[in-house]
Amino acid sequence: MRQLSTGTQRKVWLAAAFAVTAAVTLLDEPLNALDAASLEHLRATLAACARDPSRLWIVASHEPLGDEVHVAQRIELLSQ
Repeated sequence: MRQLSTGTQRKVWLAAAFAVTAAVTLLDEPLNALDAASLEHLRATLAACARDPSRLWIVASHEPLGDEVHVAQRIELLSQ
């Protein structure tokens, strides 16, 4: 893992978070260090996760997650 770029490390950790079947998942600044294509994919994936009533996603981010995530019912946005 140490030899991977920061963005690639972030992708590995996000993949692990999405693979786990925990009832609650906290993502702290998940958009940091991601390229444009990865950001688009992550936003779409979070929007899809928001429609799953069996899991709660808590996302702490200083970056906008996108309109499709803001209107989602199961995404909790934390702000200062």
